Amino acid sequence: MMEIEKYQISLQDAITVSYLNCHARIPPILLGDPGIGKSWILQYNLAPMLARDLGRKLVFWEDLSIEERRSILDDPAEYFVVFDIRLSMYSFDEVKGVVYPRKLNNEDVMGILTPSYVRLALKRDSAGLVIYDEITSAPPSTQVTVFRYLYKREHEEGRFSDEFFFVGAGNLGTSRTVFYNLVAPLVNRIALYYIRSPTADEWIENFAYKWQGNPEPLDLQIKVRNIPKSIHPLVIGYLSNPANKTKIFLFNPEQWDMTPYPSPRSWHNTSKILHVYESAGFSFTNDEDLDILEMTLRGILGFNIATEFVGWVKLHKQLPDIPSVLRNPSSFSIPDRTDIIYLFMAGMTAYWSRDLSEKDRVNLLKNLLEIVLNMPSPEYSIAFLKMLNTSDPKFIDRYVSLRSSLPDWIKKKMGSYAKYLLKYGLSST
Repeated sequence: MMEIEKYQISLQDAITVSYLNCHARIPPILLGDPGIGKSWILQYNLAPMLARDLGRKLVFWEDLSIEERRSILDDPAEYFVVFDIRLSMYSFDEVKGVVYPRKLNNEDVMGILTPSYVRLALKRDSAGLVIYDEITSAPPSTQVTVFRYLYKREHEEGRFSDEFFFVGAGNLGTSRTVFYNLVAPLVNRIALYYIRSPTADEWIENFAYKWQGNPEPLDLQIKVRNIPKSIHPLVIGYLSNPANKTKIFLFNPEQWDMTPYPSPRSWHNTSKILHVYESAGFSFTNDEDLDILEMTLRGILGFNIATEFVGWVKLHKQLPDIPSVLRNPSSFSIPDRTDIIYLFMAGMTAYWSRDLSEKDRVNLLKNLLEIVLNMPSPEYSIAFLKMLNTSDPKFIDRYVSLRSSLPDWIKKKMGSYAKYLLKYGLSST
């Protein structure tokens, strides 16, 4: 039986993790007792934050007149539309689309009456938030359709707009309500959070005092919309450590208790969160920021692995100043702990691939290779080179073009590693 208290987060924290996941295009699902405010925060806190980020006017579908709805369906470009879909009140056909007979070229065919929120989400210039409420009260056949929308972001008629977000909320199996378990493959495609009921003080401070009848966004704001598609160096660094290689996938179907678990897919989603985390201005050295990261990743990797991964990230404080090391490699003393070495390699890779101009990369390539090739063992150097070439697609080409100007010892070592790096692009040294 799951120890539910171990996994629970507050409503206020649920706003933050839902916001980060939406920008990473990972659908968050919030589970908790009925009536505690799960769907409320999605409508009146999360939705206005997303509308603000996109520069759109926030409207709630259920508050619109028939004429206003038709107008938005025709021209949705200015609006961010919120749909609250209570799945316990919907049949499978109503979620996917009602099939009806019609005439086409004088022949009897079957048409599909697509739900309004699907029709709007299919429009390229649309934006909005679909809240699937009471998701655990929906039978498995309905859940399958819902999760297709949540994760794959598509319908039979096409792909949904990139600026349409999908989230969910549901009750716990202990709530004496109709309850269907979420199945493991679906949980591994989302971010799953268990929400605790607010105390009276929390509710008064965070909601009652602030509620004036209008939606209330938090100050948190993502600076960019398009996150990098490459796997974040911290994910590669963590899993490159031999001690962590088995953590790529940890799942026991006989002991699974409807909680997230690590898999290649969830590590990919972890990478997306790390990119969004940085875009939101969070730091890898600030403890409060890292608490938010850990809380967010628990919904993706599970409690134990998320705690361990963020604990490793916290070792950033023990790293030397990476820009200074790159400009003066002789001042660098290599750490003697394996976990810190891999963190240093990930940090240097991130700095090299994202924070430097092309001119700096050309000028500092010799220094970088001096650091890489002086690692304590060839295994570290090879792992380092693979990280760099993954995050910086021009890394090998840059080396090849500058090879003649580099010291002989660098060319010799790089030549000795070529056989390990052929599939990563180092075919000429």
